[in-house]
Amino acid sequence: MQDIPLKALDRIPMDVMGVIYAYIPWNIRRTVTKKAYTESYPYFIDTIAAHNQLDTYTRSLIRKQQSFPFSLLLPVKYDVWYKIKNVRSKIGHITLFKAPNYIAHLKELCKYYKSNACRMLIIEYEKANGKKTHKKIKFKNIRWSN
Repeated sequence: MQDIPLKALDRIPMDVMGVIYAYIPWNIRRTVTKKAYTESYPYFIDTIAAHNQLDTYTRSLIRKQQSFPFSLLLPVKYDVWYKIKNVRSKIGHITLFKAPNYIAHLKELCKYYKSNACRMLIIEYEKANGKKTHKKIKFKNIRWSN
């Protein structure tokens, strides 16, 4: 099979390009346009979650600083991530990091990998439709003595 030079593609009529586009496989076609990517993204996330690799996928998005796919993933999984409590993991050279929930863990990952765009997406989403976090107030049993 020969490689077609890119200059030769300019001479192909638009009618033929539409026919060629129909024969491109769906998994390749979804990466060609932004519209196709956003339409197929929920199904893509479901397949990743079915194979228990969503944590690895989100970590790689943050590591590679890919804010567009992360902005599509955040509204879908925010409620699930917020419910995951007491996350303990290793981040970089830190031996053990404890976070109150998974969202705080993702913020710390963004800080470590210097992915400010993903971190700002999390902060803006929390401001718009996030849940309020209550402070842990510890009460001591203090008895009155007279």
